[in-house]
Parts: sequence; structure tokens; C-alpha cells
Amino acid sequence: MPDSEARRAIGQAREWIRCLSVKHVMELAPADAMLALIGLWLGDITYVHKDSESLGVVANRLQQLLDDSDQDTVGSGHYDTRLLLISDSILRCCGQASARIEVLARELAADFEDLDSTPDDYLGESFLLSKRGLLPRHVTMPVDVSLEWKIGLGGISAQRTHVQNLCRQIEGATGFGTFPIETSRLGRVELEFRLSQVLLGSLHSYDIELAAAVLRSLVSIQARDSRSVREALRFLLLQQWRDGRFGFLSTEVRLLAGERSPVEPVARRVYLQSTVACMWAIAMMLRDDWIVHAVRLFTGTEQAA
Repeated sequence: MPDSEARRAIGQAREWIRCLSVKHVMELAPADAMLALIGLWLGDITYVHKDSESLGVVANRLQQLLDDSDQDTVGSGHYDTRLLLISDSILRCCGQASARIEVLARELAADFEDLDSTPDDYLGESFLLSKRGLLPRHVTMPVDVSLEWKIGLGGISAQRTHVQNLCRQIEGATGFGTFPIETSRLGRVELEFRLSQVLLGSLHSYDIELAAAVLRSLVSIQARDSRSVREALRFLLLQQWRDGRFGFLSTEVRLLAGERSPVEPVARRVYLQSTVACMWAIAMMLRDDWIVHAVRLFTGTEQAA
């Protein structure tokens, strides 16, 4: 796949997020604002036409929402801790570090220091905290592939939550794809084989969010050029609307909305999640761009466009 095609897809997705953010900025919930912020940043690091104004608008909204939230809400598990820390890294690049997230980060770092080892699914948080200087160093752990894998006619599969946790482990063990995974060649080959099977299964069931997460994991373990990765990426690119969002998810939106009215807030969250997930996977395929900007962001040296 030509890099120009990937950049064009990300640029279109960024424009969809920009339009949504400008139009509905005051309606964005904290989780939506975090997703929009990350999506805009992904667009800025990979697309030629950068626009710091819309990034600043969403950054202001997220800062306002965090300021209006009490500290217990921010640190109670109500939000995804990893997304909070990544969002705060972007806020810092915009000159808007969040005092509430800083408190959460310090509390989380103190909790980790009291443990003998970091929980597997918090390796990403450990990495982010170490890059902020809140932990002395990031200790990578061997990725645990001993899931309850199921072997059937459709190939190898596992429960969705188990696959999500494995992907989170790989994010932490590779610093979000910025350094190689610490495993033997045989271990990496086994991991690539199993993830490739799960990737095909998630695409077959049209779980594009999970597919994008698995795709990121495969790129992180140096399987970027494998056939399954190339085919999955081609499939994801075909799921983009003309307006830039990813996923044909009207049925899922109706099921989630139920009897609620209006449906628009539900649709906004669903399409933000799928679009940012796909943008992230596509951005990681542009490996040189990704490593340069991700390292800068996580070490606090990335500059807003």
C-alpha cells in the first residue's frame, strides 16, 4: 500500500473529526474529547495539511471538562487511564497540562512502586509514567500468550477481552511500537501466528475496533510486512466513508441507542472509537513517522502543529 494512500485516508478521517469537534465541541463528553484529541494529533503527525486551531479547540474543551470533574471521578476508573495519560501528553504539547491528570499520574506511579511487578495490562501506563519521570524506569515483561485459545474450523480464536488485554500488554512491552518486543524469535513467530488468526476472525465478524488493535500489535512485533497485515489494512481502508469516518456501524448504533433519543451522541461515540482506532493502526504502518512523533510525544518534546 502506498504511503500516500494511507496519509490521504488519515487526512480525510482527521477532517471528519475536525468538523465534528467544531460543530459539537460543547456536547463532547470527556471520553469523546480524548478520542477526538488523539485523532487530531494522529492526523497532524501523518498528514501534510496541519491545523493547530482545531486541536486547540478540543484541548480547551477537554481541559474544561477535567476542571469541572471532581478528582474522584478522574481517578476512579471512570475513564481509560491509558487514554488519559496519552491525552495529557498531547495537552502538554498544547501548553495545557492537566493538574487533575497530574495528580492521578502521581498516585498511579506511587501504587506501581509499591508492587513487586507491574500488572500485565498496565505496562502501557508504566511506560508512559516512566517517560514523564514519575517512575525510575520502565520494566518490560514477557508477553503472556497463555490465553484460552480456541481451535475450530475458523482457525484460532480467543475471548474478546483476553485479546484486548494481550494487545494492551504488547503496547506496554514495546512502548507503543517504539522499540522491539523482548522475546525469542520462536516466541515472536508464535505470537504473530496467533494474532494473525485472531485478526482474520475479528475482520470476519466485522469487529473493526478489535481488528485495528490487533493490527497495531502485529506492527509492534515487527510483522508489518506480513500478508495478513497487508490484507487487513487494505480491508480497513475500504471501510472509510466519503466523509472520512471509518466503519459501517448503523446497526450497532441502533442497538446501543435502543429507545434513547437523540441517537446522535451514541453515533458520535461509536464512530469516534472506530475512526480513531483505524487511524492509529494506519499511522503505525507509516513506521518512521510513527516512531519519531510517538517518542517525542511520550518524552514531552513533541510540538503541536
